[in-house]
Amino acid sequence: MQTARLTMVEHANRWLEIVSTLPDGATRFQRELMDADLHDALDPARAVMLAYAALVVTSAGQAGTFEPWYRDKAMSLMRRAADVLAALEAKDGEALN
Repeated sequence: MQTARLTMVEHANRWLEIVSTLPDGATRFQRELMDADLHDALDPARAVMLAYAALVVTSAGQAGTFEPWYRDKAMSLMRRAADVLAALEAKDGEALN
């Protein structure tokens, strides 16, 4: 059984490979980050994995001039994931009362 942490690392490494090897890899990744950040029904697990991937791409020196943008998107996705998790927790608390 694969842990969530290992899945996250593998996901980030796949994005790093895409960004660093495909001619349109960076564009694909940027579109994925924007889509996730703009989506109303955010999946918190996906958001955290994409945020981590953005930080991995940045740390590997593959972000180029988009480095600040990648960091901003990573932080935005993590904040949104935290909001979704807090709302789910509050909803679960209400269901128990």
